Amino acid sequence: MRGDIPRRPSTRQNISASTTTAKATNAVGAYTQYVHVFNGSAAGIIAWVYFGLTGDAATAANGFPIAAQTGEYLRITPGQFVHVLLASSTGTVYVTEMDG
Repeated sequence: MRGDIPRRPSTRQNISASTTTAKATNAVGAYTQYVHVFNGSAAGIIAWVYFGLTGDAATAANGFPIAAQTGEYLRITPGQFVHVLLASSTGTVYVTEMDG
């Protein structure tokens, strides 16, 4: 995310993730262009994150990898869902919409 574009945290969703793809309950807002995604899983567990529609799924092939206990700011298209797949085990991935 560009540092010269101020953003503030807005809606947050917690995704209970596992080795089966899961998605956020709600799509991001109509004006949301950035999200902060934090992989709260135990050490060593990679989260594969994918933005898409209701029926889409995150995979290791199409997802963006986020290491355990790490967060990333990512650009998203308004109205999309965040999908998550963990490389192993179970964990929680936190998605915060960043509004400006």
